[in-house]
Amino acid sequence: MSVREAIGEKNFLLRRTPANPKYENVKAVVESGMTAEVARLMKRTGANTERHLGECFLRIRPKTLAEYILLLKRQEEAKSMGNSDGGFAHPMDEYRSPNARPPKEYLILDVRSEEDYRACHIEGSLHYPKRRLVHATNPFLPEMFEFKNKDNKCIVLYDLEEELTVGQSVGKILFEKGVDNLAVLTGGLREFVQDYASLIVGKCPVPIVPRDNRLLKRAEALAAARSETQRSMFTHKPKSLSNSLAKPRR
Repeated sequence: MSVREAIGEKNFLLRRTPANPKYENVKAVVESGMTAEVARLMKRTGANTERHLGECFLRIRPKTLAEYILLLKRQEEAKSMGNSDGGFAHPMDEYRSPNARPPKEYLILDVRSEEDYRACHIEGSLHYPKRRLVHATNPFLPEMFEFKNKDNKCIVLYDLEEELTVGQSVGKILFEKGVDNLAVLTGGLREFVQDYASLIVGKCPVPIVPRDNRLLKRAEALAAARSETQRSMFTHKPKSLSNSLAKPRR
């Protein structure tokens, strides 16, 4: 009995793919996880706003708000310089529209008392007292209608502390009154002053602490909280089985 030979080449599946000279110098890269370069890239390209679980408003970073204020100041300086001597502050300003708007606009509202607002507030912010939400027939400022639920626009609320704005439900009440594009300044005025004191009108209400000292205090507080949590986990004594069995059943 004769064995029939297979059709085609026997070692067809073992044949190697011919190398492309275009990719001779390309080497394999091993993904080793988070590195310093990747962390910087993620921080630089990360979202400027975030929403916590169960909240109806966003949180905005002080850096994002400060960059917006500085952008408005540069535009005003460019307009004033262009009108005075006919020149431009930057080379590319000649090709930009004089009425060009930022990609996203913010309406900054200070919800503290009138005395605190006069003493110190963020440059360009408007006074919006909390009691207006409850006692006023029309709780909105005229400027708020230009930003209310508009694309690429956001209404930012801030108090001295972030917890005061969130705890007193200022953002929640405004959301219930029909304002969807709300944001709360992360850290409040206290955190904003630390890095952007030049954008404050009036005297700073809190002392300015260097960033290194602030980070050190935060690290110490976090370490203390972790140690307290671990201590409570090991020292907690559950109820004994005899006590649970001794309770009468209903």
